[in-house]
Amino acid sequence: MDYRYFPEPDLPPVTFTDKEIEAILAGVPELPLAKKYRYIKDLKLTEPEALKIAESPELYDFFETMVEQGGEARKLAGLFLSVVLARTDWQETGIKPNQVSETLALQTAGKISASAAKDILIALMENSDQTAMDVMENKGLEQKSDTGEIDAWVDQVMKDNPDVVADIKAGKDKGVQFLMGQVMKISRGSANPPLVVQALNKKLKA
Repeated sequence: MDYRYFPEPDLPPVTFTDKEIEAILAGVPELPLAKKYRYIKDLKLTEPEALKIAESPELYDFFETMVEQGGEARKLAGLFLSVVLARTDWQETGIKPNQVSETLALQTAGKISASAAKDILIALMENSDQTAMDVMENKGLEQKSDTGEIDAWVDQVMKDNPDVVADIKAGKDKGVQFLMGQVMKISRGSANPPLVVQALNKKLKA
């Protein structure tokens, strides 16, 4: 208030046409706040997920490249935030966006479990020269979908736990999760969960 406002005599007024303003705005990159709202609206990310990814070029460039290569954005964000960014030196590991996308593709196709996807990404950060498929095969992480093999595991678990089976048939459904866990245990996590559930339901109703 002491100085008040008066025009600077050495700086003449500058005006722009609407067309010039539009051209300038077209050249301005998408700002972090705009990215955040777009991630929430278009990609269905939660606000914390969108806020974290939009905070730096390193993060949103990696994320957007993953999305361009295919896969559900929300699931890609989950893998990126919970596994890749769990390492503070993630950029130094050399992991690439397509490796995360390929890992999610294997999980979506039912070839690997969620825990196996995490193991694959960790392995890729240790050696980024591999592919997700390489790690899956080398570590034996592919889920078994052979119904005969799954049936055999289910039969074995039901045989070993007759009391639990009896409780389930008496209406205590909680035991199904226990049997499910036992099948995953003897299969060393390689059994395809939906197929295990299907086999259990079929055999428990027999």
